[in-house]
Amino acid sequence: MKTNKQFTTGFGVGSSDIFDLTPLANLTSIGGSLIILRNPLLTNLNDLSNLTSVGDALTVGINNQLSDISGLSNAHNPSFHDNWVCFI
Repeated sequence: MKTNKQFTTGFGVGSSDIFDLTPLANLTSIGGSLIILRNPLLTNLNDLSNLTSVGDALTVGINNQLSDISGLSNAHNPSFHDNWVCFI
């Protein structure tokens, strides 16, 4: 049975040894910002495909091997109409 996970605050993911986001596969919503930064082994964001709501900004950057962001296709921010996602 799949358990939905929610964070009421924001958080960041950043480490030189992260190659996937499997621990976040059941994450459905984040109340604050999500920052995915400086993960040189991360190649995709597929494990975030259940994420449907981000309460603040979503920032993705300096993930040199990241080539697939389609896992974010279900994510949205009900408060922002544009420019809530920042890729650096």
